[in-house]
Amino acid sequence: MAELAAEHLVGHGVGSVVVANRTFERAVDLAKKFDGQAVSMEELVHQLERVDIIISSTGATDLILHKDEVKSVMPSRMNRPLFFIDIAVPRDLDPRLIEIENVYLYDIDDLSNVVEINKSERNREAVKAARIVDEETLKFQRWYQGLSVTPTIRELREKIDIITTGELDKTLSRMNGLSDRDRKALEKMVRAIGSKILHDPLVYLKSESCTGRDNSDLRITIIRSLFGLDNGRK
Repeated sequence: MAELAAEHLVGHGVGSVVVANRTFERAVDLAKKFDGQAVSMEELVHQLERVDIIISSTGATDLILHKDEVKSVMPSRMNRPLFFIDIAVPRDLDPRLIEIENVYLYDIDDLSNVVEINKSERNREAVKAARIVDEETLKFQRWYQGLSVTPTIRELREKIDIITTGELDKTLSRMNGLSDRDRKALEKMVRAIGSKILHDPLVYLKSESCTGRDNSDLRITIIRSLFGLDNGRK
C-alpha cells in the first residue's frame, strides 16, 4: 500500500523519495522505481530532518517511531510541518505524535473518513450534474421542437414588412413637402403598427403549445392560412 501511495505522490509532483525497509535490498529495489534513495531502518529518525511526508506500512508488531524520537528532530527542521500517514495494521507510529507542534498524523480510520466524505461529495455532484443534464436536454428539446415554427415566423415577418413598407411608400409619395422629422415619425409609426400586428401571432407560435406539443402542425397551418403565407404556392 505504501508503494501505491508513493506512486500517487510522485505522479502529483513530489520532488524526491526516500525508501526505508527492514531489508535494505528491498529498499534499494523500491527506490529504483521512483528514482529515489534507499536507507536502512536505523537511519529513519535521521531522515526525518529532510523529508516532509512519511508513509508507513510495515508488518512490524511494535511501533517503529515514537513521540520522543520525532520530537527530537523538530528543532533541526526549524519546526517545519511534518506529515505522517500510517496505513499499517497494526499501527507503525506512536499515536502521541499528534501532541507535537507542527506534526500531523493520519491513520487508516482518518483515510477511510476522507474516502467517505469524497464519495458523498461525488454523489452530491453527480446529482447536480444529472439535474443540469436534464435541464439542458429540456432546453435543447424545446429549441429543436421550435425549429418547426421558424420558417412560418420568418415568412410572417417578411410579409408584414413588405405590406407596411409598401403602404408607407405609397403614402409618402402622395404627401409632398414633409420634413425629415415628419417622415421619420411616419416610418416609426408604421414599424410600431407592424410590430403590434405581429405580437400575438408570434407569441402564439412560440408558445409551448405550438413547439412540440399536440396540435402544433394545426396551429402553424392556422397562422399560415390566416396571413395567406401559402398564397401563390403550387
